[in-house]
Amino acid sequence: MAAKPTVGGSTNTWGTELNAYLDVEHTVGGFHQSFTGPLTIAGNTVSTFETAIFKLSTTTVAFAADADTTIYTVPASKRLVIHRISVSAKDDAGATTTLSCGQNGVEDDFVPATELSNLDAEYDVVHIYPPAGMVPYKSKSYVAGTVIKVRIANQSGAVGNTVYLYGTLHSA
Repeated sequence: MAAKPTVGGSTNTWGTELNAYLDVEHTVGGFHQSFTGPLTIAGNTVSTFETAIFKLSTTTVAFAADADTTIYTVPASKRLVIHRISVSAKDDAGATTTLSCGQNGVEDDFVPATELSNLDAEYDVVHIYPPAGMVPYKSKSYVAGTVIKVRIANQSGAVGNTVYLYGTLHSA
């Protein structure tokens, strides 16, 4: 069971204990589990889930092996509109490594295979959006239960890279 950190008793574990405690009652977006909105800030009503882009997941992915990795599952009674994928390198991604993203079984209906050769050193970051130059770009709205994955192919890089998924959840 999660517990609040204790003063003087949580050395080197304070942040982990606090996050575990907060996760019991809070969503990934930081709201209480029972929060359904709307949120009022300075007299303005904001429908947070329908207008804000949240970091929905953080997943470690290896660029040293071709694989599909689950990065998110759309919650019940929600739909997901993905905004972008950001990738933070642990080391050089290699000259041929590609990443694609989409629903399970397709893995490229949001972003097709994108070469990551410009990730040359630890902490280099790329932000991957749907292909540029398409006006207007037709995106996807994924239904509840949809598993979102990234596919690594043509691997030639390091392990321990981090993929962040950003998007908007709205009522189904």
